[in-house]
Amino acid sequence: EVINPDVDNIPVPPVIQFGNFHVGESSASRDLLEGNDEVCMPGPMPCDMRSVHRGVKRLSKQMHDRYKTEKRMANILRQEELRRNGQAFDITALDSARLEDELRHLKLKDMNIVAYIERFNELALLCPDAVPNEKKKVEVYIKGLPEIIKGETTSSRPVTLNEAVRMAYELMEQKIQSKNERIAEG
Repeated sequence: EVINPDVDNIPVPPVIQFGNFHVGESSASRDLLEGNDEVCMPGPMPCDMRSVHRGVKRLSKQMHDRYKTEKRMANILRQEELRRNGQAFDITALDSARLEDELRHLKLKDMNIVAYIERFNELALLCPDAVPNEKKKVEVYIKGLPEIIKGETTSSRPVTLNEAVRMAYELMEQKIQSKNERIAEG
């Protein structure tokens, strides 16, 4: 066994003991490290923490990439097995269901009305069956607004989505402006 001295001539073994230490925060890294108590260095071990940190990050990325590849391959094999058994596995149906669910539960976040409008329109285009008519679109759109705007928008009874968007945008601007005025007044 070769012992590499560090800067202070203190012997440093060529093996890093991980014990309970897990690389990164992802569960993928934790799962891959489970049962592995040691990692062998291919050459002399770096003596500064920056080099060790870079090495650990690189190792974590490699393990995560391998995990993703293995997961992707497992999905491909599962789909192939289902096809062989005569069952069609339609991934687009799963994606469509996920998008429809996102549309039904879409909420305005951080007072960013523009981002909310854009995402709502994207989802409405991707899932035309989830909002079959203009009235349903207006209902789903208003449902995602915060309570301070939802009541005023609903009481105005907008007929088209454009009316609802315009009202919500104006109300949101008023709320933001009044909030900024209160902050400025102290």
